[in-house]
Amino acid sequence: MTQDFRKCGQCTACCTTLEIPTLEKPAGSSCKHLKRNGCGFYDQRPEECRGFQCVWSERLLPSSARPDKSGLMAYRHVTKWGDTLTLVELRAGSLQRGVKHINKLQQLVDRHGWAMMIIDAEGRSAAMVPD
Repeated sequence: MTQDFRKCGQCTACCTTLEIPTLEKPAGSSCKHLKRNGCGFYDQRPEECRGFQCVWSERLLPSSARPDKSGLMAYRHVTKWGDTLTLVELRAGSLQRGVKHINKLQQLVDRHGWAMMIIDAEGRSAAMVPD
C-alpha cells in the first residue's frame, strides 16, 4: 500500500530551507535548480530530495498548515536521539501564530515517543528528548 502524499503545489520551503549535501546546497539558501514553478530537474533530483516528505505532505497536519502559507515546516528524520520531528519556523512570528498546528505535532511526538527539535526564524534551536 502506498501513501497518498499531498502535492507541494507552489510550496518550495524544503528547497530553500534544508541542507542538501549531494547538491552542495547549504541550509537557508535556495537550491540552484529551483525555478519559478518548482524543481527544475525534478525527474533527476537526488535521493535526498526524492525521499523527503514534510509532515504536511504526509497529511499529518491540515491543509491550512502548508509550509509556505503557515510559515512552519516540520519533517521526520533520525538523529542522535532516534526518531525525531524537526519543526522549522520559516518566518518570524509563525511559532506564535501556529499554536494549533504545533499542538497537533506535540501530540504526534508524545504518541510515538519521538524527540522534537524546534528551530526558530533566527536559527536558535531547542530539543525535547523522551526519557
